[in-house]
Amino acid sequence: MIKLFPTLSILCLVSGIARADIVSVPPLPPAVPNPAPAAAGTPAQATRDADAAPAAQPAPAPIQLRPAAPPVDDDLPNLTPHKPAVTTPAKKAVALSTRWAGSPSAVPVAGADGRVIFEFGASAPTVVCSPLHVCDVELEPGEIVNGKPEIGDPRWLISPAISGEEPYKTTHVVIKPTEVNLDTDLIIATNRRTYYLRLVSATKDFVYHVSFHYRDTEEKEWAALQAREDTDRAKKASSEVSTLPNIAVNQLDFNYWVHVAQGAGHFKPVRVFNDGTHVFIQMPASMKSEEAPALVLVNDNGDDDLVNFRLRNGYFIVDRLFQRAALIAGIGDGQDRVEIIRGSCTPSLFTSCD
Repeated sequence: MIKLFPTLSILCLVSGIARADIVSVPPLPPAVPNPAPAAAGTPAQATRDADAAPAAQPAPAPIQLRPAAPPVDDDLPNLTPHKPAVTTPAKKAVALSTRWAGSPSAVPVAGADGRVIFEFGASAPTVVCSPLHVCDVELEPGEIVNGKPEIGDPRWLISPAISGEEPYKTTHVVIKPTEVNLDTDLIIATNRRTYYLRLVSATKDFVYHVSFHYRDTEEKEWAALQAREDTDRAKKASSEVSTLPNIAVNQLDFNYWVHVAQGAGHFKPVRVFNDGTHVFIQMPASMKSEEAPALVLVNDNGDDDLVNFRLRNGYFIVDRLFQRAALIAGIGDGQDRVEIIRGSCTPSLFTSCD
């Protein structure tokens, strides 16, 4: 027994080392002095055996790692994204703008030199372009672009070009996309108007030449033409004393008597004379703003006969001589009547018979 005990102790030690490689052994409790040995089977022995048995330890709770909360800074604004509120008037404005921009009635038409002509102001025309190609937007002759056009997408290239000479020099806005499937808008401000265009880039499809029809310019041209015609007529009237035939003064006969036969006679002639072939009745200047009276000849029976005459530059011109005539306005008791009788007096060039 004495010889085997060291060997058994060594084996136990080696066995313990080998198990240490596999199972973690908790540390031993501190050494306690051994009491005196008790006889086997005694209560003291049982108590020592119970004390020597290791007590069951509860399993450790799992460790949960939580991220640290970020520091709170009361000075920072609320960065939580939110959807802006759109009021009913704003929605109405968007609907109206969209309806105008894509108006189905603003259909382009074909013009000379391959132009596609849009009605200016009727919509926001859509111009389709393609990479490796350029689109030409032609403005009105004489129109000048104020600054660089504004575009919503920088992937479009915009450059100016000029054609023609003064006063018909024309500005062109040359457009080129760098990619396909782009959709943006372009604003061109000029000295006459502002253009609103939608630009779309396609793989192959594009338009070569875009121009516009200007209704406001058309109306201005008609108004200018009317003004020129009115000015020409005014100049002609002011420089023209009358359109009387070329006659000698010594051939004029002023031997006419003019009197008011009925009514106020506000259209009483200033003078009456003839040149041996025509009778000229000069009317007062107030007749320009009033209705001209009718001219009749009075026959030997006192009846009124119609006669051909023309009214030119304030003169009644009758293409025949007569002895008696009348200027009439109105009917019945309210009629105004002024009679002209030849040979009843001897007036001069500067006086008439009243």
